[in-house]
Amino acid sequence: MMPISKGELRESLGARPDVQRLLGRFYFLLARWDRLRDRRNVALRHALESWRWLGNEAIGARRDEIRDWIRDAGLGCGDLRPLAQNPLRRDFLQTEQARIWLERLRSVPVTCRVRMRRYNVGDPRLPGNLILLKEPQGEEKGVVLIKYTTGIEAASALFDLPAMAERYVFVLEPSSWGYQDAAYLMYAGSDIDVIIQSPASEDFDFILDLQSNLYPVRIGAGDWVKPALFESRQEKTYDLIAVSGWNPLKRHRDLFEALRSLRRRHHLSLNVALVGYPQGWTREDILRLIKKYGLEETCTIYERLPYAEVAQLLARSRAYVLMSRREGANKAMYESLFSDVPVVVYRHHRGINLEHVNEQTGVSYGKDGLADAIMDVLHNGRQFRPRQWADEHTGCHRSSEKLGAALRQLALRAGLRWTRDIVPKANTPNLRYVSALEVDRFAEAYDDLAQYLRLE
Repeated sequence: MMPISKGELRESLGARPDVQRLLGRFYFLLARWDRLRDRRNVALRHALESWRWLGNEAIGARRDEIRDWIRDAGLGCGDLRPLAQNPLRRDFLQTEQARIWLERLRSVPVTCRVRMRRYNVGDPRLPGNLILLKEPQGEEKGVVLIKYTTGIEAASALFDLPAMAERYVFVLEPSSWGYQDAAYLMYAGSDIDVIIQSPASEDFDFILDLQSNLYPVRIGAGDWVKPALFESRQEKTYDLIAVSGWNPLKRHRDLFEALRSLRRRHHLSLNVALVGYPQGWTREDILRLIKKYGLEETCTIYERLPYAEVAQLLARSRAYVLMSRREGANKAMYESLFSDVPVVVYRHHRGINLEHVNEQTGVSYGKDGLADAIMDVLHNGRQFRPRQWADEHTGCHRSSEKLGAALRQLALRAGLRWTRDIVPKANTPNLRYVSALEVDRFAEAYDDLAQYLRLE
């Protein structure tokens, strides 16, 4: 019998509502203890973690108390101070983690550093975790987008944000679930304009409720898929496809249990493509699980595939399964929709826009309902229209329009000029301009970012 790893045990326990409530209450007790010891910034971080685990509904009366602490710190809720006075950011800049971010990015040339590229491979002018969508011109501000939650935190250490905010508006594209996170509140300030992509309704509501300079918009990392890279096909090789890292948080075990159940109950053996890469687990861990459930003849593993080959596998599949219950805006789900492949998603997922799982795009499932959901989507596949829905509601072009409209509204509200729109970008899967011509167009603007790099 394969032992359960510590990571898998944490995920299994963390997915239980009773454990989530326990964790939330524990972090809130820590926060109150820190307040008694006059460790207010540490207390606020613990309070945010408490809110994250409890959620907007279960936080209850603690919400008002935490909002008071946010107001006391000058981070919103009625009191917003300049970014230079942001206590969470000031504390972070003194931490070992901030020093690590600086050291990592000092090891690459400035051309890569301003783009937040840790590795100097390929064309150094291509974006890393930072992309310019509009260059500043005269009194009109430019727009800089920062991707991944770790990248958002790293940018606080790498750049002089207060100085940079005089010429740029910031767009944050998180990669994690639960926006009650100090990484985002480090951008709270009366002299900086920030839009934060918030696909999940709960995260959108939290950011909006802060009443700060952080403005939520209902798009996320998955909404930036480039439609032209995906196609639908009539011939299908696989019944199901799962695209995710080898990690207990991705809950491959749930899929294998559902496949075994379908075989035992309905004598149904499905062909499954498992696409992934090492992330906590390795290929060997997945193989051991496959063997445990007796699925060696039906599951095929693909590791570290080029993006184009992933697209081909999606087109050759009848349905896509997202097994995780908590993660940031999942990209593979949207890639499936543009491949005209319906999706199967956990009904109470934390992190994605659940409104995008509907009668046109796929089915959702509750606890222990994955096997039935798979049967449903495979038997009723002809009723779904995922590509048609995706073309009408999401993708890099529509997301660029939505973000541009939000930025224009933000500028006009602040009495600022807005005469030029942003250029489209895409996630393929990392940051890229939709038009390769923009790489040369923005070269000088990237060079200009070097003046904002922090030295220590």
